Amino acid sequence: MNNYNLYETLNLYFASCQGNDVKFLELLKSGRADINARSNNGYTCLCGATMNGQLHMVKLLIEHGADLNKTTYETNMSSLHIASDRGHTQIVELLLKSGADVNNGRMTVGITPLFIASEKGHVNIVRQLLSFGATIEIVRRIDGISPLFMACQNGHLDVLNELLPYYKTVDIARPSDGITPLFIAAEIGHLEVVEKLIENGADVNNLNVENGKTPLYVASQNGNVDIVCTLLRHGAIADYVANNGHTPYSIASLHSKHVVMNLLNYYIKPTAHHSLCMAMMLMEEIRAYYILDCTSIIELFQMM
Repeated sequence: MNNYNLYETLNLYFASCQGNDVKFLELLKSGRADINARSNNGYTCLCGATMNGQLHMVKLLIEHGADLNKTTYETNMSSLHIASDRGHTQIVELLLKSGADVNNGRMTVGITPLFIASEKGHVNIVRQLLSFGATIEIVRRIDGISPLFMACQNGHLDVLNELLPYYKTVDIARPSDGITPLFIAAEIGHLEVVEKLIENGADVNNLNVENGKTPLYVASQNGNVDIVCTLLRHGAIADYVANNGHTPYSIASLHSKHVVMNLLNYYIKPTAHHSLCMAMMLMEEIRAYYILDCTSIIELFQMM
């Protein structure tokens, strides 16, 4: 039977969060404070110290028997989740070396430290987690999204490069609608991610099974000239009709994306003009409205 005191336990939590090692040791020595109890905000001493980046306090807590894998209330985040989220690289390393569960999936929701680090773009932490055996197989339960998908959605090219060797294919579709990392990167406008995924075999004609849209469709709708050119250069179907009856050209027209409209028009009807002439005409039009690098357009029309 213990003699833990709620007031002393709460003070132990505050000392941990503030990095007050003198007060922490004093309270712990009294035997009246529970090192693994949760405070009124649902955090343990270790979670609180980790949240605030208190490396020396995290060391003290581990040395005195803090539970590495005990989670917060409601969010069910372990200290490793928190350190991965906040980008505390040294604390992540310490927790891993001390035996923290690298694949803790937050009970049933499937959000691992690797998922969080991939989402936030903390590439050094992604590297650490993978080196300690983090699995790519655990996905977020609510929508089936993988760490790779999340990294691509948020445009984290360096994280994508770290994850690629662990995946047999980059076309890991979101179960609800079938869209792949390439689709989401093209829709949001992450050109370098799009290029890297294509380099690694991504299907440029991936379909959203709910509405029949393609990466080219969404890139055209958003007026992303470089991504449109990249997709066309790698075999995207220029006149594919979505379920709503629109093609990439017509949806670009609907949203007044004039440069993309003319680009697609010239591409779909190559016999109307010589390809080099088309490129020159289009570049002049772009320069009239924007200050853009026209390299991608030149490369596209050189192929025709």
